[in-house]
Amino acid sequence: KNAHITMIDPLDVAKQYSGHIAERIGNADFHQALVGDPITDDEEVDFHCVDIDKNPNLNLSGSSLYKERNNFPFVTKKIKQTTVENLLKNDEHKYSLVKISTQGAELDVLHGFGHRLDDVECILMKMNLLDYNIDAPLIGKVLHKMEQWGFVLVNLPEEHRMNTEHLFQVDGLFLRPDSPYRLQPPFFGG
Repeated sequence: KNAHITMIDPLDVAKQYSGHIAERIGNADFHQALVGDPITDDEEVDFHCVDIDKNPNLNLSGSSLYKERNNFPFVTKKIKQTTVENLLKNDEHKYSLVKISTQGAELDVLHGFGHRLDDVECILMKMNLLDYNIDAPLIGKVLHKMEQWGFVLVNLPEEHRMNTEHLFQVDGLFLRPDSPYRLQPPFFGG
């Protein structure tokens, strides 16, 4: 009940849906913004949107800074990008749990947390095993960067497979090494 929720999404349609949810929850905010790496803070960047005008049977979940390698129609838009640190500079809440699903841009978003990353204890995010999103980092780079930031992988709560049953993404749950939510030794024995 004391937790505060902040939802961030760059898409217009998300404002209608997530903005409404934030109002209903009461202890939540919605920001329509594209967040990412501080290198491109306050610049317009290419954002690849699934083109639902060309194919209304699709949804926008594949939209990203990193274009998906599929046959869906996409339209590239220029969108001004900021960082989480700048977007929430007047927000005094501390966010100990962060969930990110940005189709390959998860490290960009976390890099943009700046000093606010110090308050985070738990991160749930997708990691690619295949080059599904052009130029997006694969799981090895993600694990290395997360370790540099002081997080360890503790669980893979969900896997994502293609129609061919090939595993291409997993959701990773990361904690701080000394987190009370992480299993600590002794592991076995009496």
